[in-house]
This record gives sequence, C-alpha cells and structure tokens, in this order.
Amino acid sequence: MKILSQCAAIFALIFAVTPTIASEIDECEIWKAKADHYMNLRQQSMPITSAVKEVSGNKSRGLLLQAYAEPVAEEAEMKAEAVLAFSKEVYHECNTSDN
Repeated sequence: MKILSQCAAIFALIFAVTPTIASEIDECEIWKAKADHYMNLRQQSMPITSAVKEVSGNKSRGLLLQAYAEPVAEEAEMKAEAVLAFSKEVYHECNTSDN
C-alpha cells in the first residue's frame, strides 16, 4: 500500500513539473490511471476514510466512490481482474462521453 502512495505522489509530481507534457497526455488515460489506483485501494481493503484523504476534486471523489461500491475479491487473481475491468470501463466511458 505504501508503494501505491509513493507511485501516486510521483505521478502527481511529474504532472506538476511538466504541465506541457501533461496536457499532451490523453485525459482518458489519466482517468484510467486514477481508476486503477482507486480500485487497487479498494481491493487492498483500505478503509474509505483513509482513501478519501488521497483524493481531491468532486469528479475524483465520485470515481473513488464508484470503486468502493464494488466488492473486494477474495483471491489475488480476481483482485487484479477487478482492477483491470474497472479501469477499462472508466477509460471506455471517458472516450464515449461528451466531456
């Protein structure tokens, strides 16, 4: 769990330092990465009260709540599948919406 927090911090730092590069990255890829992170937190059984402290913005909080609406899988393989399915779903929804 600590590694995920460090990865999120690095991810945020990269985007803060290089805004021109960040603007070139597909917005849906960013939401897919957030979805992946949030579902990983869920599948690791992190309490939502702790997870919400890592999130800012209403849209991001909504995505976190979507992840936490899903059940925690029992086996590692099923957890990985849940993370992948959720991030793919968010990416697909992002690409098909009228943002």
